[in-house]
Amino acid sequence: MEKPRDPLNQLPESQWPRRLLHVPTMTSYQRIEGNTYGSHKEPPYCILSYTWGRWQSKEGPALNVWGTTWRVPPVQHMHFSVEDFQRVLQRMTSEHGAGLNIAHVWLDVACIDQEVESVKMQEVGRQGPIFVGAELPFIWLSRHSTSDLENYLVQIHKVFMDVTGNNIAWGPEAVGDVPTCIQQTGWLDSAINTFQGFLSDPWFSSLWTLQEAYLRLEAGLLSREGTLIDINVPGYSLMTLNHVIRWASDIYMKLLRAPASQDDGVDWLKIHRLMQIIQEAGLYSLSSTSAIAAYSAARFR
Repeated sequence: MEKPRDPLNQLPESQWPRRLLHVPTMTSYQRIEGNTYGSHKEPPYCILSYTWGRWQSKEGPALNVWGTTWRVPPVQHMHFSVEDFQRVLQRMTSEHGAGLNIAHVWLDVACIDQEVESVKMQEVGRQGPIFVGAELPFIWLSRHSTSDLENYLVQIHKVFMDVTGNNIAWGPEAVGDVPTCIQQTGWLDSAINTFQGFLSDPWFSSLWTLQEAYLRLEAGLLSREGTLIDINVPGYSLMTLNHVIRWASDIYMKLLRAPASQDDGVDWLKIHRLMQIIQEAGLYSLSSTSAIAAYSAARFR
């Protein structure tokens, strides 16, 4: 993952979360004077961006959290299990955050009151500084196994290398260059299927997660099992959303600048389809780091 935020960038007291979840004890502590949670003063914390609201259930098992005045909402097992949820939280702190001595997570269902609407909306409105203040951000793609997610990312990187050759210094000489890969039989179908498979995780269709992505583009990508993905490609270590955004946006720009011709043997309808997939997922918009551009991607979610 990329370098965490500067530890000297301390949050003003008013911007510390109302609650933090202490994962080793699975206890949600409310902030008290001095930005203290239980016995921990101003502890570093992780955040988890994930989606669950569309799969909320009225009945069933739910994450067991101590210290709340509300019941954590159950989620349909087909989306993720309680065991999956618990494992991800434990790995975030005991494994991925261990070097930074992180034991706390800001988790919406454990840190936002799910019953008192006024309290809930107040904390929702403070999501920006809460996300910015986190030591480590993570994205949980709960529908992708570790092996599937690794494969998708390796293939997306391959598409990126095929199209750009890793040469993205755009200049006059680059305009008019048609990547030879798009003329290869089956290449476009494979690229389209790769992006569609990767983006099939519901995280990429949630409006909430689009906002969270904009706030922390360097978030690490976690599989269903909570594994932080490493695709073992030279020049890259642990995978973040920023990597995927860079690859996808460079693919988009290269294809956008390639001139169409009726005699080049390229299926330009499929080229446009691949570009459309990247655009509608918000990957190209997020590459600009502009709030307005990110907002423009909301119409697809």
